[in-house]
Amino acid sequence: MKNADVIIISPGVPLTIAGIKEAKRKKVSVISELELAVREIKKPMIAVTGTNGKTTTTALAGHILTECKIPNCVGGNIGTALTDLIEEANRADWVVVEVSSFQLETTPSLSPKIGALLNVTPDHLDRHSSFDEYLNIKLKLFDMLGRTGSVCTML
Repeated sequence: MKNADVIIISPGVPLTIAGIKEAKRKKVSVISELELAVREIKKPMIAVTGTNGKTTTTALAGHILTECKIPNCVGGNIGTALTDLIEEANRADWVVVEVSSFQLETTPSLSPKIGALLNVTPDHLDRHSSFDEYLNIKLKLFDMLGRTGSVCTML
């Protein structure tokens, strides 16, 4: 890591481990696999996050698009890493991405056209220092939408 410009981490790697903290201190960019994919995909995205229901909602959104004859690609935290789907995603009209809180922390370029925040209940508190921290990471999705993005949330 001495000469690294970028470190790509798995979602399960905590940002608090010594090597990552040292890299950040040295201004080395620490990004997720999802960030790497997002930088290469030039199609509109639907990003789905929340504590529960992400996989079902992501799969359902892809299914609805397919039934409407809209070419789409589904990936992210749902099973197939988005980096494995870059070519397919760039051939699609829409990309539907399941995004975990761990991925939201390290995917600054994510800029979906549609963001879905399903629910937020206390979870992953072994990784996040508090529920407020976890909630604020999930709420980052709204900031990522930009001025022309749309949001869908469960009340």
